Amino acid sequence: MIPDQKNKPVKSKIEKYEHAGPGYDPFLIRAGWQVAQLNHLDEQDLAGIAKIDMHRLTDEVFILLRGSAVLIAAHPSGAPGENGKLDSSGAPGENGKLDYECILMRPGITYNIPAGTWHNIAMDKTASVIIVERNDTHLGDFVFRQLSPAEKEDLRQKIMRAVESNGTSLENYKSIDNSKKMIETSTHKNLQRPSWNDDEELFSLYRSELYTPVVGDILDELGCYHQFLPQPIQPVRIEDKLIGRAMPVLMIDVYGPQQTPFGKLTEALDQLEKNEIYIATGGEMRCAYWGEILTATARIRGASGAVINGYYRDTPRVLEQNWPVFSRGRYAQDSGVRTQVVDYRCRIEIGGVTIMPGDLVFGDMDGVVIVPRQHEVAVTVRALEKARGEKLVRKEIENGMSSTAAFKKYGIL
Repeated sequence: MIPDQKNKPVKSKIEKYEHAGPGYDPFLIRAGWQVAQLNHLDEQDLAGIAKIDMHRLTDEVFILLRGSAVLIAAHPSGAPGENGKLDSSGAPGENGKLDYECILMRPGITYNIPAGTWHNIAMDKTASVIIVERNDTHLGDFVFRQLSPAEKEDLRQKIMRAVESNGTSLENYKSIDNSKKMIETSTHKNLQRPSWNDDEELFSLYRSELYTPVVGDILDELGCYHQFLPQPIQPVRIEDKLIGRAMPVLMIDVYGPQQTPFGKLTEALDQLEKNEIYIATGGEMRCAYWGEILTATARIRGASGAVINGYYRDTPRVLEQNWPVFSRGRYAQDSGVRTQVVDYRCRIEIGGVTIMPGDLVFGDMDGVVIVPRQHEVAVTVRALEKARGEKLVRKEIENGMSSTAAFKKYGIL
């Protein structure tokens, strides 16, 4: 019998993508290019822009889907030059100031930022923007520049004027203050958000209330199933805990004396910033990747800890500095003729876990978990809720409630 072809379902040739949660999601990646959606984050808030960034070699395209957003380009004051470009050093011009071009975006218009242009985008809490860019642009074709307090205020004023050009006051946008009190995601609506205003307050919450198992549980709920680094990466001291922004470092094996011993190791150390985590991987782990002097350098620069996919040495001298180091263990073999740093502030992978600059790195006695930046708000809010709930469930069980009844009542086990 010949099958009835008329009733056979036809697979659609049209692919559909959407991103409902906060932050950046590159949902369509092809050879040479990618399409991403950026939804509101605190760091992209209309009143919260604190840095600008640049793609040295490639353009970046922006299209407003919904909400209100201001596209920003920057150049040295009084010297816009070709396409308003700054050089990759971030030099702000002879008078130490930047000029900003701020455009209130309109839906349906395609905006292009040429390669070599410092830029950012400021958004209200309802905004969503499509971004088209080269698929590997964040692996070496990307630099950023922190703004000084004066530069941030100057930029805020220009964003305000761009918004007001549409007949609306910036103060009418709830993203300025109200977005810090409430967050909505596709899986968790109207969840009250803790009132952290900056990384210092965020990291304090992690140190005081959170632990890696509960953070990992929430990542599982969000579909991020592979975010823990390999189990052998443990704290030097069992009581150590670390939280901060990833500053990834890539290493390779070498064999014998090198023209530049240690490669870019000292450069990587000397550009560490406050609250960053030095997180390194690469090579076959034939020697120690960390030690006394590296600990001292990172500690003095205000970094929050080191995570080494390999070994450390100088154990007594590392311990006496009372600064968190996570690694695979102790090994005295020197790295000078065996490994070197080839890149930093770049994408790395450890045990199949991707780590991007700026991701949250959280470690305690149970291991190290990576929280992708685009998920950090949702993860933190829900992890705090669950951690506080677990305390309540434990109290109920200690007072005689069965675990079955407790799970039925609270959904926590």
